Amino acid sequence: MAEISKREVIRYLGYGDNLPDEKTSRLIDEMIDSALKNITPKSVHGIFDLKENDDGTLTVSGTSLLLEGHDITAHLKGAHKCIIYACTLGAQAERMINLYQKTDMEKAVIFDAVCDAYVENYSDRRTEALRSEFKKSGLYINNRFSPGYGDFAIDKQKELLSALNCSKAIGLTVTDSFVLLPRKSISAVIGVFASPPSGIAKGCECCNLKDTCKMRGSNRCSRQTDSI
Repeated sequence: MAEISKREVIRYLGYGDNLPDEKTSRLIDEMIDSALKNITPKSVHGIFDLKENDDGTLTVSGTSLLLEGHDITAHLKGAHKCIIYACTLGAQAERMINLYQKTDMEKAVIFDAVCDAYVENYSDRRTEALRSEFKKSGLYINNRFSPGYGDFAIDKQKELLSALNCSKAIGLTVTDSFVLLPRKSISAVIGVFASPPSGIAKGCECCNLKDTCKMRGSNRCSRQTDSI
């Protein structure tokens, strides 16, 4: 069942651990209700073998994807397979944001934050569902790691989406400047392990958004890379 964390919306709006006033709180509830009624997230994933090369990079079998860089290879250290994952809130989220921007900027700002929380909440639930499925086979996964985290190059977006045929599967594309369209979307890599991975807890200092992120220091940030 779809859900959106009001607490996360409030954090995306920059309140930190503070609470908004009553009027803003009601608007947040209204925008959450609107998103849940009008937007249906879509996701797709694939499971791929990994091959470690002599130089420490990783080749993802059946794709043109070469994983290089300390952070992504450390995240996948010991993994024999990986999951490539993508999801999107779709064009409807874009249309609604644009409509609110033309009619009510306060609602537009709140709805934008609601969509950020929505796509993250949805992806968290999908990741947990995958974790449960793999555990049935005695396998373990760690968390999502997306292009732009640490030194995982943002230009890998194109190869991740191509590996899943995302344009056809869920209507997700990427621009020449590596921006996902629709914007409220995620692509990521998840490691698959034969035994529980030790995990690489990177924290805020690893993230390219560390100087501007409204979730900095939050233990609910999806960019944390602890393994479970």
